Amino acid sequence: MSLLVWGGLSTMVSMGEESFKAIFNAMQGVMVYVVQRDTYEILFYNHEAKRNLDNFDIGVLLDWKFGKHSCGEREIVNDKVDLADLYTNEFGQNFRVTCSSIVWADKEAISLSISNISFKKGMESGMSLREQQLLMEKEALFNSLPGYVLKISIGEEIILLDASKTFYEFFGGVSKDYLVGDNVVAEDRQFVVTEIKEKGKLGQPISMECRVRDKYGQVVWVQGEGKMIGMEKENPIYLMILLNINTIKETQAELLQERERYRLAVANMADGIFEYYVQEDFLIYHKTFKDSQDGVKRRNYLQTVRNPSAASAESFAKFKEILRGESTGAEIEVYNKAEKRKEWFFCQGNTIFEAGKLKKVIGTFRNIDAIKKEQLKIEERLQFEKKKSRMSDQRFLQVVNQLYDLILEVDLRNREVYVWKDSQAYAPFIPRNESVWDFMASEAAELIHPDFREEVRDAFSFDSLLSAFYQGKKEVVVEVLAKNNMGVYRWHRVLVQPIKQDIEMMRVIIYFRDIHEQKSRENQQRLAIQDALRLAERANAAKGEFLSQMSHDIRTPMNAIMGMTTIAEAQVDNKEKVIDCLAKISSASKYLLGLINNILDMSRIESGKMPLVVNEFSIRELLQEAIVYGFAQGQLKEQEFIVTLKDDTEEIYKGDILRINQILINLLSNAFKYTPPKGKITFNVEMRKLEEKEALLQVSVMDNGIGIEEGFLDKLFIPFEQGEGKMQEEGTGLGLAISQNLAIMMGGQIFVESEVGKGSVFFFELPIKRKDVEVEVPSSGEKRMIDTKDNSDEVDRSWLESLGNARVLLVEDNELNVEIVKTLLEMHNIIVDVARNGQECILMFQRAEENTYLAILMDIQMPIMNGYEATKEIRQMPRSDAKSIPIIAMTANAFPADIQQTRAVGMTEHIAKPIDIQVLFSVLKGYHDEMKEA
Repeated sequence: MSLLVWGGLSTMVSMGEESFKAIFNAMQGVMVYVVQRDTYEILFYNHEAKRNLDNFDIGVLLDWKFGKHSCGEREIVNDKVDLADLYTNEFGQNFRVTCSSIVWADKEAISLSISNISFKKGMESGMSLREQQLLMEKEALFNSLPGYVLKISIGEEIILLDASKTFYEFFGGVSKDYLVGDNVVAEDRQFVVTEIKEKGKLGQPISMECRVRDKYGQVVWVQGEGKMIGMEKENPIYLMILLNINTIKETQAELLQERERYRLAVANMADGIFEYYVQEDFLIYHKTFKDSQDGVKRRNYLQTVRNPSAASAESFAKFKEILRGESTGAEIEVYNKAEKRKEWFFCQGNTIFEAGKLKKVIGTFRNIDAIKKEQLKIEERLQFEKKKSRMSDQRFLQVVNQLYDLILEVDLRNREVYVWKDSQAYAPFIPRNESVWDFMASEAAELIHPDFREEVRDAFSFDSLLSAFYQGKKEVVVEVLAKNNMGVYRWHRVLVQPIKQDIEMMRVIIYFRDIHEQKSRENQQRLAIQDALRLAERANAAKGEFLSQMSHDIRTPMNAIMGMTTIAEAQVDNKEKVIDCLAKISSASKYLLGLINNILDMSRIESGKMPLVVNEFSIRELLQEAIVYGFAQGQLKEQEFIVTLKDDTEEIYKGDILRINQILINLLSNAFKYTPPKGKITFNVEMRKLEEKEALLQVSVMDNGIGIEEGFLDKLFIPFEQGEGKMQEEGTGLGLAISQNLAIMMGGQIFVESEVGKGSVFFFELPIKRKDVEVEVPSSGEKRMIDTKDNSDEVDRSWLESLGNARVLLVEDNELNVEIVKTLLEMHNIIVDVARNGQECILMFQRAEENTYLAILMDIQMPIMNGYEATKEIRQMPRSDAKSIPIIAMTANAFPADIQQTRAVGMTEHIAKPIDIQVLFSVLKGYHDEMKEA
């Protein structure tokens, strides 16, 4: 049974009482008495006091200290007993008496430490050398403890109360204003002071490493360990021990230097080169000028070489891992026949793959024998120094045992167990009615979680530990789940280290620590990393799908544009063919523009940067664009389009009319797209009152088209997803995704019902605010039917009319854009003056007579002066037409925020590029008609 199956101890006596007994009994040459504070009853005295019972009358001292002696009376009244007095007994011997407040068996008590300091008078009186030596050994309270010992009070300042002789010998004398931390190196001082204060506030053990300056000003590394031993005036009193670890630090630095020299040596030496063909199991060794070994070629190398005599099994296993490509390098020990000794080499392998399979491994051998052996010596020396520092004095363990939850010392051969540190949390592991050894060897396994019992047995059986330590292992560590005193499984780390081993004895120290919280944090971090990895993988996959879809959807219309352009160039004399090609180029261009707009909309929605512009509108204004669109589509495809509007009172509402229209037109577009000719599309709109200031817009778009497969309904609102319809209609797969996201942004939702072969119904619901004041319009409250079959108006071609030599000022820096707009406008008898930037525009407008120009067509991004600045300058000019002339923004900045900005600087219209000449001409015609009327 393992030694590590224990989880804790239960205390038999007060932990503080036992610690004080151990410390007081360890004090050589110092008599210690513990007395009850109110009665002065003697509760305890140490070994040294016992030896001096016949030579020292404690009753006389107590009467002197706490009876009629004025100094003692002041100490009791002021509650300050942590002071030192000089006392001379009836024989003329001088003693230093130091008192401390402590808690003993849950009672307030006082400890008196009494040191005979008569050695000075003894020297003067001619005492023997032996007597003087005995007196000197009794001088200091702390001199029996290792290192430099000090007692401190932790409050706003850290005050030194007492210190050992070794402390003063190391640091020299201190002034009355001395504070703990003054002799710490400046770079470490803030950390040391903060650490002591924070741990002191919580009453926790103190453990740290820092640099200090000795009395000669030399910097020395020390390890500090502290434990609270009492309270005074609400300030914790700590006993601190400082250990000199300078040798360990120097050895560590030396080891790092040796490792770096070793790395450089390996990088610049090559004593042998090999090639290994993996599939053929064929090894070739090439001789170098440094190598006395002849070249070797060996087929079926790994199959035939089982136990090579030139290397140990461990080294050969590492070499096989390199040959198989499982490792890139390792240190191996090889027998040198010529030198008749073992030498260390660094073997490095480089893999070569062909068609995804490991083809070959090429590697080198570099002799690192001298460096490796020197490194091993340094490591052995470092381990020795660590062991020496850790185990040099077991009394130090008594002071710092609070650093561990449970500490046991075990003799593996003689089956003896000594408890250095006990804890109530580990009570189930240490029985009180049977041998600790027998319990560990049998019943303790039941306290280990079943998943870890086999691992514990294998790693910590007595035979396994003996074998591991005799083979040179420095420690054995396992992390397991074990029950605590509440019967709950918690994570524990168990560390076993040997402290003494010879033929007759093998003693180990076993350290237990509860690491449950640490494990929980590590597990949370691991899960968080896994989640982040999964999200990153999904994001990469989504990015790949997006780029693939975009490549397809952009290349398709580009292919049509380039192809139709080539055909038109080849048949320039065939007017009908050229007109057909131009029509298809125009269609593909509009599709490409719609795709770009959809991508930008989707990007802004996902990034949370899609603004909503709230305006006031009526239901008729809201539906006008959608209904006109439906009429036009119905005529083009010979489809029946029916509009049903139910609205008892026409009121004014508030919302983003642009985005609502975008959703309605997208739903209608899909209905017309996937409904065959002669089909029927019904557009139903109803307003329902929800509250006094809110209504519910309910829209349904129903068609009798091809319908949607049931398995695709769940993917309908995912970007770039398209169904397997039979209409051969092109689409980006973004329209419904954008519409659904816009609806959700405005607080609404889109639903769908569909059946293959029968058609689909899309429902759009959106809560919208009502304006406070209703605008009453006469209404029958009945359904109104509009049928495209009864509306056979011709398509509006009024934009082809001439504007009668009207003049406009075109402000554009791109030559191609100038040519396009200028040519199209001049085709309809419009005179076009051109300015290349905002500054030229201002000069030309200033020089022209008032009312010369019908309008200014203004680009935004231009050199020297942009369109915004030019518009502001024009609007501030002192002429009658400066504030009234229409300034039309013609720009590729097409987002609602861009439109708002153009209006803010004084522009009257916004037309997005690429320019729709019908829209531009319609706007100009409107201004022309207004001018004629004026």
